[in-house]
Amino acid sequence: MSINTPQNNDIRVLVVDDEVAIRELFQHAIRKFFRSGGPHFLAVSTGQEALDALRLGFEKSEPYTVAFVDLVLGAPPEGLSLITEMHHLDPFLQFAVISGHLDTSFVQAISEELPADKYMLISKPFQTRDI
Repeated sequence: MSINTPQNNDIRVLVVDDEVAIRELFQHAIRKFFRSGGPHFLAVSTGQEALDALRLGFEKSEPYTVAFVDLVLGAPPEGLSLITEMHHLDPFLQFAVISGHLDTSFVQAISEELPADKYMLISKPFQTRDI
């Protein structure tokens, strides 16, 4: 039996975080994990840039595979509204939701918006191995 797995260059990673250090940490972790020939990687600092990147990916028939999204970006769209809008643009996109403020009300809200197999939660602070 053979298992179809995407090649590294078929994986497209989008990171949405307003902190430069976090974006750089993700880039370092992903490069380290894949070592060579890693996936396409794009890091943006705003929700609007994330939405634009998703749209452009679709226009080019190169959708993103996974998005690491910080909940607090400092400007709208952010938080659950951004994740919901991204999910509507691409229902196949997988999410890793990042926040230092994951409380039960947010966990309940996201579970009502997204299927359980579409997201995971990462609490700040985190380490490279958590990615």
